[in-house]
Amino acid sequence: MNSNKNNNELTYSLRDDLRWQALQFGLSQLTDRQLLRIIDHVGNGGQMVCDTYNYDASMDSWCPLAIGLGIPEMLAAMGDKPRFTNDSAKIFITEIGRRICPTFTLNPISGVPGAYFRSDRMNDILGLCHYIMAERSSELRNAA
Repeated sequence: MNSNKNNNELTYSLRDDLRWQALQFGLSQLTDRQLLRIIDHVGNGGQMVCDTYNYDASMDSWCPLAIGLGIPEMLAAMGDKPRFTNDSAKIFITEIGRRICPTFTLNPISGVPGAYFRSDRMNDILGLCHYIMAERSSELRNAA
């Protein structure tokens, strides 16, 4: 079998997955630099919350969108960090996101049907970050 064909079939089946679509939409709100921040965060052993929460106070862990926006670094630079609940963190993430992208929205995928982002969530997020950046790069090459 042609491995290129298998990759195209895999990409096609992922594009049909509603969970993939939801994550792709959410992460596509971020710039490449912000996507790289997520990749670096995980690569350096940082924790992330995925799916149900946007912030977990017990682990001081943020969702991928918050990490991409640089919220943990922003709060660390403030010194005395405000205390967040998941609900107050959602508001804060959205406010910061809308400073960069006026239509920014959180994209919870809890309850969204599909097979993507079920068992290896960290690698799924990283793979999608790389995919989005590659697609953008391809679009730029094609536009030139």
